Amino acid sequence: IRDGGGVGTFTPHRSPLGLVFDTESVLPGAFAGKGFVLSWTSPSDRLLSPFGDEGGDLLQLDLQQSGDNYEAVVERIVRGFSNPIDAVLVGDVMYVLEFGGSRRILEISFGQGTAVERPQRPEAVQVDVFPNPSSGDVSIFVASSKSAAARIEVFDVMGRRIPAPVRRVTNADGYSTFVWNASQTAAGIFVVRATVGNTVATRRLVIVD
Repeated sequence: IRDGGGVGTFTPHRSPLGLVFDTESVLPGAFAGKGFVLSWTSPSDRLLSPFGDEGGDLLQLDLQQSGDNYEAVVERIVRGFSNPIDAVLVGDVMYVLEFGGSRRILEISFGQGTAVERPQRPEAVQVDVFPNPSSGDVSIFVASSKSAAARIEVFDVMGRRIPAPVRRVTNADGYSTFVWNASQTAAGIFVVRATVGNTVATRRLVIVD
């Protein structure tokens, strides 16, 4: 792991999340064709982290084949996220979802040799759920460029709408967070649908016993 002048190793106390690859080599410069992963360390484990902090980083992975295996050169390119849980690469822009703090969706723009984060409200509607799988409270995050309120519905794999009373816990500037207590719901695969105006987004959710 390269982080400035320091060198360390991965440990079980640093959780990898949101693994994405630039398979089309659309990112500029040294980022083209690379892999990226979010990394998070709980506050109680920060002394065991090679970076000596609470984590919340975006790491770049340069995978190089060595025989039947791969070796990875890993470099931290963005730091300071609040409990990041997922990432997606859309064209040459990456979106990072935070579960901590104000639960933002951040846009990572890649310049020539730098990665810059800024809060971004998407042009369409995005929905995410956490934790997934879940057996209790499910947090549902909705981001939209529209000013209309979001409506949440849950369907089983047969397309049947199921009772899923959700409560809104935050609502500000296109971002909404809902909580659904799924502890009384039978285990299975479900689809969470968020509707904002005439725009719909869905996310698969797994409920376990």
